[in-house]
Amino acid sequence: QQQQQQQQQSFQPNDPFQPQQTSPMNMNSSAFPPQSGPMNNMTMGGPPPLQQQQQQPSGLMSPQQPYQQQQMQQPPQQPRGCWGNTMMCLSLDSYRMYFDIDADDIVARIRAVFFHFYKPDYFRNNVLGAVKTNELKGPDLYGPFWITMTLIFIIGVTANFHAYVHHTAVAHKSSGSGSNSTSMDAATAEEEAFDYDINHLLHAASICCGFAFVLPTILWMTTYCCMSMNALTLAEWICLYGYSLVPFLPVAVICIIPFGIVSWVFLAVATAVSCLLVVRNIAHPLLATDAGQAKAPPIILFILGTHVVFFLFLKFSFYHHSG
Repeated sequence: QQQQQQQQQSFQPNDPFQPQQTSPMNMNSSAFPPQSGPMNNMTMGGPPPLQQQQQQPSGLMSPQQPYQQQQMQQPPQQPRGCWGNTMMCLSLDSYRMYFDIDADDIVARIRAVFFHFYKPDYFRNNVLGAVKTNELKGPDLYGPFWITMTLIFIIGVTANFHAYVHHTAVAHKSSGSGSNSTSMDAATAEEEAFDYDINHLLHAASICCGFAFVLPTILWMTTYCCMSMNALTLAEWICLYGYSLVPFLPVAVICIIPFGIVSWVFLAVATAVSCLLVVRNIAHPLLATDAGQAKAPPIILFILGTHVVFFLFLKFSFYHHSG
């Protein structure tokens, strides 16, 4: 009976659902050689997967840290000195944000100059924006630059047209007293004798660039450095003065008409709109500073005076002829 039981046990198939007992020798032989994997690396004494990822060289395909975590890891910036501010002004990267603007924003700001020039702080707060957002992109330098260049070209062309029309009218008037044949010949000769003055373009460039860029820089240095009035940034000063030249664009075309009263009236209206745009947007920030009540009124009067001087320069340099 014992032999029969042993024979039955030897021929009994193994149950796949029951664990098989293996000897230590069989265990070691089946586990050798070790298979590659994270668990085998941990058991065989290798570095864990996290350490392996940290030891891998960073490249284009390596996982990057979140932006906020990178900002937290960056050391705090040291305060810049005078030399650091000077080098920052000479760097082109510091001006990139002031040219991040599209044509729709420029058109909206030009339209606001004509419709909201008289509202206090409206153009600076509701059109430009003190802080750059998705809707308001803050002060820019792209619009003031191209507005100034366009005005220079228009003044250079219209000043010559104005001189030509005036010259032609004077020629016909002076030749009207003689006979018809001789008067026509004299008028034609005087018309052909007219020469366009290229110096109008150079004079317009110096006057407009000085008004749009040099003057606001002087005002910013006076208020910020000399009077300790931290009211407006340099970009805001230049932006306001640049967009204040917008009313002169259509007026310069109208001044082709060779009548003195036309140029006087329209240039005065454009100067008033430009001056109101600047004064209504800088008066409140200047007066809100600690020393604003005593130092802001002279600055505002100086702005009014410079607009009057700019008006007289345009009138007598480009659109004024005797006779």
